[in-house]
Amino acid sequence: MQNIELELENFFQLRAAIKPNAKLYAFYLYLNDEVIERTPYSVEPTHTFPLDKAGVYRVKWYAKSDSGAIDSGISERFRFAGFSDAPRPQGTRDFAVFGVTRTAGFAAHVFSAKNNVVCFVDPSGEYLGKEFLVVLSLGWMIYPKAPSLSVTRRMSLTTGI
Repeated sequence: MQNIELELENFFQLRAAIKPNAKLYAFYLYLNDEVIERTPYSVEPTHTFPLDKAGVYRVKWYAKSDSGAIDSGISERFRFAGFSDAPRPQGTRDFAVFGVTRTAGFAAHVFSAKNNVVCFVDPSGEYLGKEFLVVLSLGWMIYPKAPSLSVTRRMSLTTGI
């Protein structure tokens, strides 16, 4: 009898894998002891199921040999908590960007779309007190969308811009 391994990937995908020793494989996904998805037989000994509801999941597997004999088994229970219905915070938040590099400039640009980037933190002290103009170049267009920001060494968000 084969053992099945279950692994949660990408926060909501359940990957089922059995050791390959047959010709064809099929999987049934159970939610709270009810079959909610069946896969046809395939040569792949793995299958990934997207999970969209909270509950207790199990995976039953089938392995068909060259002679047509079918082996099967079922996994242990796997509890999926689902997704939080809690509201996401609205409004802007103040952020400090760590580092004074092109990557930090890009991060500041991305964060500034919905947040307030107040300063850059320079761990080396090399740019302390200087202005850092964020200019993004995408192909032939230049987007100077973010203002120049102060560089500070401390993690204080009170540094003026």
